[in-house]
Amino acid sequence: MVDANYSMTVEQAIKAAQAFEPYNLQWFEEPTIPDDYLGFAQIAMPPEYC
Repeated sequence: MVDANYSMTVEQAIKAAQAFEPYNLQWFEEPTIPDDYLGFAQIAMPPEYC
């Protein structure tokens, strides 16, 4: 688990999530502000759909 505590932009969160891939991370908590629903959707979207 990684708790980012709202510290990243959407772009930073996507890069971080990609960097965590080799570690089979199961939970990436609060990478960006909670009201950014579209941003969270982008972060969760597989790279081939971005």
